[in-house]
Amino acid sequence: MTNTDITRHEGALFNSNLGIVEVAKLVRKALKAAGFRASVRVQRYSMGQSLNIQIMEVTSTALKSELTRTAMQHADEIANIPGTRDFVGCYRYAAETLAASFATAYQRSESDSHTDYYSANFSTNTTMQAN
Repeated sequence: MTNTDITRHEGALFNSNLGIVEVAKLVRKALKAAGFRASVRVQRYSMGQSLNIQIMEVTSTALKSELTRTAMQHADEIANIPGTRDFVGCYRYAAETLAASFATAYQRSESDSHTDYYSANFSTNTTMQAN
C-alpha cells in the first residue's frame, strides 16, 4: 500500500489536544452564533465516538434567507439526493450540510478505499427536526 491509497482529512480547526466534549462545546457555540438552535450531543461506543447535531430551529432571518437561496439555486443538484425531492427537503439538506461543517472543522480522519481501514477522532451525524 502506498500513501496515495489513503485519503486524509484534517479540519481547519483540528487540535489533537481537544477532546470530544470540548469540541461539542465549541460546535454548540458556533452554531448558536450562526443562527441555529441546535442540540449537540456526544455519544461514545466501543472503538469510537460521535458528535450528534440536531437542528431544532433556524433563528436568524439572514441565515433563513441564505438557506432558502441555496436550496432554490441548487435544487436540481440537491434533488438527486434521497429525501430531498421538494423544497423542504432541499432546505433541510442545505441546513444540515452547513451545520455539519462546524463539526468537520474539528475532525481528523483517514481511510483507504482498497481496504476497510478507517480512522477518525469522531464521526458526525446531523439532522434537522421536522416542523
